[in-house]
Amino acid sequence: MSSIVVDSKSLIVLTAEPLSSVKSRVGPPSLSTGEILSAQVFGKTAEGKYLLTVKNFSLEASSQLALKTGDQLELRVAAVRPQIILTLADSSGVGAQGKIREGLMQFRANPDALLSVFSKIDQFAGLVKNNPFAARIAANEMAALVEKIGSLILTSHTKADSLFVKNFVETGGMMLESILKDLAQSGMVKSSPVLTNDLKTLLFMLSGRVAAALKDDAGLPAATRTLLQNLALFTAEAIKALEARQIVNVSYQQNESGLYLQIPVGQADGLRRADVFIRPDGGGSKGEADFTDCSITIFLDMERLGKLAIEARLRRGNFHCVISCEQKQAQQQIDAQVHRLWEALAGLGYSIEALTCRTSPDLEQKHNEFLASQLFSEAGLINFFV
Repeated sequence: MSSIVVDSKSLIVLTAEPLSSVKSRVGPPSLSTGEILSAQVFGKTAEGKYLLTVKNFSLEASSQLALKTGDQLELRVAAVRPQIILTLADSSGVGAQGKIREGLMQFRANPDALLSVFSKIDQFAGLVKNNPFAARIAANEMAALVEKIGSLILTSHTKADSLFVKNFVETGGMMLESILKDLAQSGMVKSSPVLTNDLKTLLFMLSGRVAAALKDDAGLPAATRTLLQNLALFTAEAIKALEARQIVNVSYQQNESGLYLQIPVGQADGLRRADVFIRPDGGGSKGEADFTDCSITIFLDMERLGKLAIEARLRRGNFHCVISCEQKQAQQQIDAQVHRLWEALAGLGYSIEALTCRTSPDLEQKHNEFLASQLFSEAGLINFFV
């Protein structure tokens, strides 16, 4: 096994403690080799020893780097055992395909990163609201971000919106993926419409407000400064998670000319991720993707029904669907409601060829294998993923 080289750009983590201002589980942060992290230096304990904030944890690390309080760092996880070793992430000289590969590795390291961002937003909004100094700095930006993220979560309220998926694609940042696609295919970015109310724009607006406040922090109470530092890390991680998801979708578009949606689903026990893959079965008149006839694959984990996999096919108005679940009890519950779905689809003018439910073991493994085959084979990451 190759050894990890600890050089002048490395940081060796000595201790890890959860930050008090944001609730977190006890124990070291969950890290994966190759993962890119946003970190901020907030103190120095001795010569060559620094305090960093990473993933809502306070880390003490030793390094030969000359760091100062307030420094923002992009770090790559070089090792997690026997101890955590971080290195400076150097993006210079990385080509377009290298950026795509890095984004896929980021997604592989933490596929629920964006879900985690959505889960934390209300907590951060409450902390900002209850801090008068932070509220004056970022209350409006936080309110806009909370509203936007709320509109992108599938709940009993948003599911009534017939344009939910359209809004999710447009304001969730997926329209901006054309920039990344241009970069991957030609190394150049073509002109692209500027969106002013999409998720990434709101994150950048919040990040800018917080960065300006931290730069001119005269008179800021210590608690407010700590909160703003945590908020700066949160926005950096949120932007990174969103861009990794965008890159994943670019990869899927290149492979299948389709769409890959990661839709947060609100459940009683929190948010869960629905992976939705939509593949067109024919080309349009100009060679563009035509979703009139398409295949749809959905993987999700429901609180009461457990893990589910849905394979659907739409051909010239004819609908064929098979729902797989792991538990017999879940199959019985779904079978009892299939007639309602049948009637709803028929009411929309579809001719139902088949609509059945069956039990199938190991849906999590099938989910992972599907992701690997659809997203990671061309990037040389399939073995790493599986």
